[in-house]
Amino acid sequence: MPTQEAPYLFNVIGEKHRLQILCLLSSGAANVEEIRRDLNMEATLLSKHLKVLRLAGLIKSQREGRRLIYSIEKKLVRRVRGKPFLNLSCCQIQMK
Repeated sequence: MPTQEAPYLFNVIGEKHRLQILCLLSSGAANVEEIRRDLNMEATLLSKHLKVLRLAGLIKSQREGRRLIYSIEKKLVRRVRGKPFLNLSCCQIQMK
């Protein structure tokens, strides 16, 4: 990742709800309803944050029937001693 992208990505993941979504998805893929329920978030707010994360290249979506399943981009996740890290090239962030 070019260094000029780092501030943009930090801005994206620095928002509380988006960080919560990333932490949830670090445990595995989930559909919108599962994410909404687990984070107790309004559907419109969740949709907005999912779009920002997707456009930043941090998550991806895959259609399964009528549902969209979201997951963290595999190339960005690294596990060290079983703990997930978000690998942004400029740094690694441990997900809890």
